Amino acid sequence: MAEQVRGAGQPSWPLSPYQIQVSYGAGQQASRDGIARGTGADWFGPLNPLAPIAPPDVAGRRFDFPPGYNLVTQPRAYEPIGFAELRAFADAYDLLRLVIETRKDQMERQRWRIRARAGGGRKSAPAEAGVDARIAAVRCFFQKPDGVTRWKTWLRSLLEDMFVIDAATLYCRRTRSGQLCALQQLDGATIKRVIDDWGRTPQPYRGADGAAVFPPAYQQVLKGLPAVSYSARDIIYRPRNVRAHRVYGYSPVQQVLMTVNIALRRQLWQLDYFTEGSVPDALIGVPNSWTPDQIKQFQDYWDTEFVGDLARRRRAKFVPGDTAVKVQQTKEPEHKDDFDEWLARIICFAFSVPPQWAVKAMNRATADNQSAQSEEEGLEPTKEWVKDLVDEIIAEEFASPDLELAWLDEDTDAAQAEAALESRVKIGAVTLNELREALGLDPYSNAAADRPMVLTATGYVPIDAGASSPSPAGLTRGSMLLDASYPAFQKYSPDQPRVPAGDPDGGQWTSAGGNGSATDSRVVSDATPDNMWLEGAQYAGGPEEDEVESRAGGQWVEATPAQQARLEIANARWQEVMSQVRNVEPSWTPQPSVYSTIEGYISKLEADTREAQNRLSQLASIGIGPGPFAGESIPSRGPERDFTEEERKEVNRIGSETGCHTCGSTNPGTPSGNFVPDHQLPNALNPIGRSQRLYPQCISCSWLQGGWVRYLNRTR
Repeated sequence: MAEQVRGAGQPSWPLSPYQIQVSYGAGQQASRDGIARGTGADWFGPLNPLAPIAPPDVAGRRFDFPPGYNLVTQPRAYEPIGFAELRAFADAYDLLRLVIETRKDQMERQRWRIRARAGGGRKSAPAEAGVDARIAAVRCFFQKPDGVTRWKTWLRSLLEDMFVIDAATLYCRRTRSGQLCALQQLDGATIKRVIDDWGRTPQPYRGADGAAVFPPAYQQVLKGLPAVSYSARDIIYRPRNVRAHRVYGYSPVQQVLMTVNIALRRQLWQLDYFTEGSVPDALIGVPNSWTPDQIKQFQDYWDTEFVGDLARRRRAKFVPGDTAVKVQQTKEPEHKDDFDEWLARIICFAFSVPPQWAVKAMNRATADNQSAQSEEEGLEPTKEWVKDLVDEIIAEEFASPDLELAWLDEDTDAAQAEAALESRVKIGAVTLNELREALGLDPYSNAAADRPMVLTATGYVPIDAGASSPSPAGLTRGSMLLDASYPAFQKYSPDQPRVPAGDPDGGQWTSAGGNGSATDSRVVSDATPDNMWLEGAQYAGGPEEDEVESRAGGQWVEATPAQQARLEIANARWQEVMSQVRNVEPSWTPQPSVYSTIEGYISKLEADTREAQNRLSQLASIGIGPGPFAGESIPSRGPERDFTEEERKEVNRIGSETGCHTCGSTNPGTPSGNFVPDHQLPNALNPIGRSQRLYPQCISCSWLQGGWVRYLNRTR
């Protein structure tokens, strides 16, 4: 019996990855080319492949490029369409140009900041100071990336080349020491890409002497001749849509080239309708006895009546025949139909722009859905493209891979996520330490931070605080709003003193021992132990504002455990938002409402909470509280307005980036050109001296805020 070969049937990989030998044991014979030869299964078989003729080093070539590819001086020489044609199409078709400018406008409106990447952990004070200094340096650089043009204008020019020719190109201007000092845009249509033996961009390498070698990776073609060679270190060439079988990018304009061509020809046809043609607008009959000369004579007379009219072909014509008794109007062609809408939809779809402005009216829900979808599919990828470009520059040129560009709406999303975590802590879904872990903070050593708690009107209470405590006599969980162990909802104590028996008010609770009566100031309730949970029982003064009354419509009702939890959550949210409003406007109250069930009371609390939140938004829109455009801020030294030069400079810097925190305007409107450092809360609404922060504000919003502050002060 032949010994079994170990590893039979498994491929063996020699040092060279381009030669593979497969062994199948003694029962089969392997040919010299590595294909197993069977005992008869290869009859009319596929046969062996031809032996490769290329050297082994050719392995890894990206695509089959023409020989001598780098000798051609024309950019995109082997592409089906050139840079000039792409730009001509983008400029000639007005609808395409409008869509491109719309997307550029959307990107221009995006606010951004430089921040440390998440997950870096806590740092020491010196390390934090170093990070802040690097953030300030990077932010200052990108305010004017090329040293002259501000960010918004610079970005628009970069996006133009990305959308039209997909050849966004930046020249890295450096100091004598090699540090980056400016990112100047080059016309991507003048850049010819150079490829190496594998069809890829040549990268720097170490020479035999250990020195860095920077081979030419790009050439700038001017006047039809190669003018300058650039290495990969000199040029940032960033096509967005790269394909393995092409050297250059595939822009959105090129993707809809056929549609643009059709649309241009249709527009020319529509233009010819107004400039050319032989079909008159109307035919007017004349008597049959008229001769052609008489018709021509009358036609000349008629035309003379309208001399100076440039639309000559649109004049009425006189013809002999039976039509003399009437005028025949020729049919007007449709200048816009479903096909035009289809062309508009294709163009908008290529850039993920909502097409409802160019098509027939649609319902609001459909329009909103398309708008949200276009933002997700079009604007977000464009923002990611810009972010990746900037992040790469920050990491490689500023040696700061721990920093990144962040769009301010990402900060909003992070704040919303943090608020969601905080709300879960309030209902006991997560613990305080779990919240801190999600925020990247160190946990508290206190064991209470690992216990789930519910926020009540008197503070956080552990969920298991009263799990083993017996309920008062005659009470069940279904008849109580919350567990009796919660102090905020404990309505009475069995040991509380009562008026002695024999007294007319005997049995009523008192604040101290001894006799009492209906007029006794010590009597705090009309309820007795016998009728405490019966219909009609009530407290003399009613519930306090921070208490929840477990009855509706004057009657005690049954509340399920789920209703108890929901009612507690609704009340906690209401108290939190209400306290924020009362800090600014103490006299504000929600609209009164009527309820008769637990569900009705929960709905009332939720409605009051929404009303209070709307009031906060209204106050913020008039400058009372950080406004909807609030970004960064600086701490205030006090209510005084003796601002230092450093404070004004920092407020102006924030205002130039995020604008007025109330209206978002980047124009302060002041004669000095400085933003108004706005205290929040305003001094007049901060009598107890809470800590304040300074936000940039334009002069118009500052005046508006002043009027409202005076009004609110009169109503306090």
